[in-house]
Amino acid sequence: MGYSCSKAAADTLALISAACVTSTGNSNTYRVVSAGAAKKDRTYFFEQSRREYEDGAITGAIYRNLPVDADGKQMCRPAGGFRIDGDGKLSRGDKFMRNAIADAAVDRQIVATAAAILAAAVVTEVAPAPAVAETLVAPIAETPVVEVEPELVVA
Repeated sequence: MGYSCSKAAADTLALISAACVTSTGNSNTYRVVSAGAAKKDRTYFFEQSRREYEDGAITGAIYRNLPVDADGKQMCRPAGGFRIDGDGKLSRGDKFMRNAIADAAVDRQIVATAAAILAAAVVTEVAPAPAVAETLVAPIAETPVVEVEPELVVA
């Protein structure tokens, strides 16, 4: 038995995972640096739940990594949860996840706009004028062909 979810929810999770890879190199871990007087550099990770929903939603838990203790152990603390509805909308999640989805939407809009501009561009002339084509081809046709015998190399 496998896990199932809607395509829209899976696509949204893929956007979040791509942002995580950009942030830390891992598909479910990301860094958040807080702005302000005391800048805090924190690392979070999320775990996807295996529960299946009727609408194809994806849920999971978010954890914050704690500093490594004296014994060298890495601990974590629950930091919330997330839910991606079956239609692909993030209904619960943190700011990093929301920004990852918003940034991807902006990138898609830029690509769509660029594609529309390229599609609307009108090509005025496909081939060069005949006079220009003749001047380009004539010097090549007048160049003599010289045959050269290959040299033998003995190793």
